[in-house]
Amino acid sequence: MEKVKVKTSTIKKQGEKNGKKWSIYEITLEDGRKGDSFDEMKEGQEYEIEVKANSNPQYNPSFIVAKEQKKGFAPRDYTFDKRRVALECAVSLANTKLIGLDKLNETRDKFFAYLNEK
Repeated sequence: MEKVKVKTSTIKKQGEKNGKKWSIYEITLEDGRKGDSFDEMKEGQEYEIEVKANSNPQYNPSFIVAKEQKKGFAPRDYTFDKRRVALECAVSLANTKLIGLDKLNETRDKFFAYLNEK
């Protein structure tokens, strides 16, 4: 990927396939390189592109504009799950009478601290 500035952009070819219109643009960069792109690039604008050389040297290389990465799901916050598991562990110890009910909160906090270490 490289950042480039477009000097000229002209429509090289247009067509229609399966009811969908398409255009090929001939792009000239400020450093003099020429290439073809399916993406419209406005003159004077900067773009981040990937240059793909064509296997046939008589044709221009392809300029592919870098698209923004799609935003996926937000990373999951496991804090609630850790608190729930810590409380379940403390309650199960209290049920088996290994700890007293007065120590339930303290034991839950110790389990939670242990889970955050991992």
